Amino acid sequence: MEDRRIQKTKKSLKEALTRLLSHSPFELITVTSLCKEANVSRITFYTYYGDKYELVDDFFHDILLIATEKLNKVQENSNPDDDPVIGYCNLLDVIIDIYFDYFDFLQHTQSEESPYLYFSFYWYIMRSIEHLTSVYGRKLKPKYSVKRTTSFLCNGLWGYIHTSRMEHADEKEIREQSKVLLMDFLACDYFRKL
Repeated sequence: MEDRRIQKTKKSLKEALTRLLSHSPFELITVTSLCKEANVSRITFYTYYGDKYELVDDFFHDILLIATEKLNKVQENSNPDDDPVIGYCNLLDVIIDIYFDYFDFLQHTQSEESPYLYFSFYWYIMRSIEHLTSVYGRKLKPKYSVKRTTSFLCNGLWGYIHTSRMEHADEKEIREQSKVLLMDFLACDYFRKL
């Protein structure tokens, strides 16, 4: 467990990054500007991170840990039989929770705005969903490979969630409609082997 001072410093840097992203693309943000925004010295920054990319990786790692903990709790409470459809729906709920909890940061993970953040985010989310898809694939018997199915789920659902938010849909509407889309996808002949 990290010392509270270290946690506070890292949190300050992540919050500074989020604030700076509202004005500049990630590629133009410097360690100097991060340190100035967080009121942290460069020496302190380099004590914890080799560069701004390590800071981003740490941020995504934190988000992934929180999402994993949430998913494990939800699965334990609502899916004791490990039903794949319920598991995917639980994952979708956790993704939507995380999206809204970290919206100020995650809204900047679009490919046209920041290729590095986009790549990093999708690497983390794809890895998590790929794991679930490989586990549930034995039960659902998807027609396509784990990677293709995962890519479709990630890009399609995340794109739908983000576009809906940009069109000012409320969280309840996004959650309900995303779940319908996911359930339809999991039940359709295009997904499952006949």
